[in-house]
Amino acid sequence: MATLFFASVILFLSGAFFALVFSGTARFSRLAGYGFALAGSSAGLIFALDALLTGTRTMVSFLTLFSYPLFSFSIDALAAFFILVICGIGIAVSLFSFSYAKHYEKRYSTGLLGALYNLFLCSMLLVVAASNVIAFLVFWELMSLLSYFLVTYEHRKESARKAGLLYAVMTHAGTLF
Repeated sequence: MATLFFASVILFLSGAFFALVFSGTARFSRLAGYGFALAGSSAGLIFALDALLTGTRTMVSFLTLFSYPLFSFSIDALAAFFILVICGIGIAVSLFSFSYAKHYEKRYSTGLLGALYNLFLCSMLLVVAASNVIAFLVFWELMSLLSYFLVTYEHRKESARKAGLLYAVMTHAGTLF
């Protein structure tokens, strides 16, 4: 079942890529961004359900540095529960966003929004699955930066900029703790 975990990550990364590639056409960027997010969230949900129901622990590692797995991931029951929650909400948000993102078409890039959303979902998955401090901190920081950009997406509004600054301060304070 580790292939579903990989599939979820690859689908999220593909969604980010294709949302940016099709950013010139708002409709295609929305379909690519939220379609891949929906598929990635579905794969993650099935993976998490399988891990919870069978009680299996999945170990995944890649990118070794001097024979030590720099980015290693371990999905036990607790991580599977959080993946289930993240992907379940990801499915609902992806379905809603197909039509919701339409009202940004004239003012902002829907391709950028779809890319940030996919990368954010992917980073959340990797945070809860990280099995060492290096991977956890790298993906925590990535998640924090991506969520900052999502919060400040409507950067022309003063309230969005203020909320983004507050969010950045809170996530970095959380990192220190």
